[in-house]
Amino acid sequence: MRQASEAARDTAQRFVTDRWGQRKPSPHGQLSADQLAMFGSVVRDALMPAEWPDAVALDETSFDLTITETDDQGDKVSHPGSVSILGIYGYQAGRGSGRAIRLAARGGADRIEWEAVLRSRKAEPTWVVCDQGKAVMAAVKRAWPNATIYICEAHLRMLGEQRLAADGFDRFHPLWRSLRKAIPKRDAWIVFEQEVRDAGATQTLAWIRDARPLMDHQWAIREDDRPHSIGGLETVFQEVVRRLGDRRFVFRNRARLELVFDLMALDLAKEANDLRYREIIRTHLLRNAGRPTRKRRALDDHGGSSLHHAVTEVEARLKRRREQNARAQRAHLDRLRKSGKARTRTPSRRARNVRQSSR
Repeated sequence: MRQASEAARDTAQRFVTDRWGQRKPSPHGQLSADQLAMFGSVVRDALMPAEWPDAVALDETSFDLTITETDDQGDKVSHPGSVSILGIYGYQAGRGSGRAIRLAARGGADRIEWEAVLRSRKAEPTWVVCDQGKAVMAAVKRAWPNATIYICEAHLRMLGEQRLAADGFDRFHPLWRSLRKAIPKRDAWIVFEQEVRDAGATQTLAWIRDARPLMDHQWAIREDDRPHSIGGLETVFQEVVRRLGDRRFVFRNRARLELVFDLMALDLAKEANDLRYREIIRTHLLRNAGRPTRKRRALDDHGGSSLHHAVTEVEARLKRRREQNARAQRAHLDRLRKSGKARTRTPSRRARNVRQSSR
């Protein structure tokens, strides 16, 4: 932001005099922040699709930052927090190459946050690739009830590799290559299952049996020319977090950060171009009597931090949900105890934790 502000002032020959009497462009970042507020959404809306494409891939990542809040005594306190980036990778024709079309900065990645992002644009994809996360799958079923959900093949392969590693087979063992072939094809899966049985890989064999119903569904709906992985988003996430760098700990404004993410996505898709951006902004200004429709401080928070508030809101929601689950578990155990059906064996770790939390 500072570098962009300094370059803009230098081009416009707007200088300030420093303490030694030299005239230089100021590096203060407010100019870029103001331009981002006035024209960032104009560029994004012109180059990003207004509706969801026919096929999308969904994934999320997170980065750490410091949450600053005011306690009951009016003192500022800080504690670590985590911001989620909910990513949507779109395939306009439902197949072929795609690109990131939405990077949302949210306080978490629960079902409520995912559903809000999925409902933020019109249309409904017919093909959705995601992992087996309960939150994202529940959100897809609620927001896009007619979409076909396909579980990411790379995610399934990773689960199988974890079981192979637990059985003592490293990544150079032939079973790893067999697993890669088995995920997309039923015949190769049967061969892989026999190889695992012959090798005595008990944990992998148990995973194969548990995963078989899902794999039968995957093979039944699989289309060769459709996307089958969320790997494209992994590359985008890595680059976005790299660009945030050490400055990721100081972000406070959610709307501004979300807009920066979307502009990063345009850049990674090679859609960012000085001339193109200039013409989009020029057209916007000519359409509105030479004035932007948004104010310079349109993205500013009015008291507090919108990003920090988003994180604490999700944390409070998850806390309430854990408390509800704990109460439901205690009530279930009480009903079993009163009916005489409670098991007399040593309680599980989960039951012990519930009892400790109730105390």
